[in-house]
Parts: sequence; structure tokens; C-alpha cells
Amino acid sequence: MSTLNSKGTHLYFACEHDQNIYQLEIKTHLITSILIDTLRNGRPVISPDDRLITFNTNRENEADKNDLWLMTVKGDSLKRLTRNSTYYYSASWSPDGTMLAYSAGKWGSRHIWLFSLETLTSKLIIDAKGNNCLPQWSPDGKRIAFYSDRNDNKDIWVFELATERLQQITFHKANDVCPQWSPDGRKIAFASNRTGNMEIWIVEIRQ
Repeated sequence: MSTLNSKGTHLYFACEHDQNIYQLEIKTHLITSILIDTLRNGRPVISPDDRLITFNTNRENEADKNDLWLMTVKGDSLKRLTRNSTYYYSASWSPDGTMLAYSAGKWGSRHIWLFSLETLTSKLIIDAKGNNCLPQWSPDGKRIAFYSDRNDNKDIWVFELATERLQQITFHKANDVCPQWSPDGRKIAFASNRTGNMEIWIVEIRQ
């Protein structure tokens, strides 16, 4: 997984081979290591102000479990955020940079949580059956898109934070995953195998 800074000048990614985190300068193609060790590090996500990166790691945990950690884009000032020692997956920053949305749990029972960077506490917001994964904050900070297999099929859903209203967005029998909001918050791009191959699709969001 990779994450691009807001100016589009640097890409941060975790290498599948050595499970370390690197920075790629887009203009020069120069790759610099920012977190190198013998642990498992993955899924870096850069903050809206381009100063911080959240990532998964099994440091201070059992080998097969992760927590969310924070570091600067230079790879220093590491800080542990969660202490549940479970299975954490890709986090999403709120537009104002004060909160994270993330999914956690073993496959078959993954829920979505909010983490406050001010109080350093987590709040469970989606605990439906099955897997609820890859939350993505809307540009206005009012909604969170994610995919869920709660109906025995992977579809895109949207959760409205103020009202806690859930809205199913896609209904196709294929697998619809990995939602990403458009800049104006009116559309969601997602990956789907509805043609037999994984391709990118777009759906409009009705208010």
C-alpha cells in the first residue's frame, strides 16, 4: 500500500519484500528508507498536513498481531497509538487531522473504530457481522465509506457520523472493495471484479 502527500511530490510505501517503509521522490525517482528494522511494518498513511504517518507494526506485540503507530515523515518520533494487540488494517485520517478511522479484528469479524489523536482513545462505530474494512473519510469529514460483506457479498457502504445512518451504495453480486472519495464528495471510486477482472468503477452518492 502507498500514500501520496498533498502536493504530489512524495510517495510513501511499504515494501512487501522486507516490510519496511520508504519514501519515493516523484520528480527524481529517488527512494529513501525512512523506517528500517526487523519488524513487520505496513500500510503507511500520511496526514493531511504532510507531517505525520500512521502505520501498522508488530513492535512490542506478538509476531502475528499489530497495533497502529505514528511517526514523522522522516521516520522518527515513533509513538504507539493502540494497545489492543489485535489485527489492524489501513487507517484513514480525518480532513482536519484530529482523528483516524481504522478497521480491526481477525478476518471474519472486523469492525470499524475512530481514534482521537487528542484524547488517545478509540470508539467503536461499526460492529456489524462479518468484515467491515478499509474506511475512508469523506472530504467534508461528515461520512466514512468502507466495504462490508455483512450480506455475504462485498459491497460499498457509507456511514454518516452525525446521525449514525448507514447507507448501502453498491448492490452487485460481484466484489466491490477499496472505496475512495472524489474531491467534491459526490462520487466514490472503487475496485470491482464485476467484469471478471478487477477494474475501477465510479458510483454517485445520493444525499
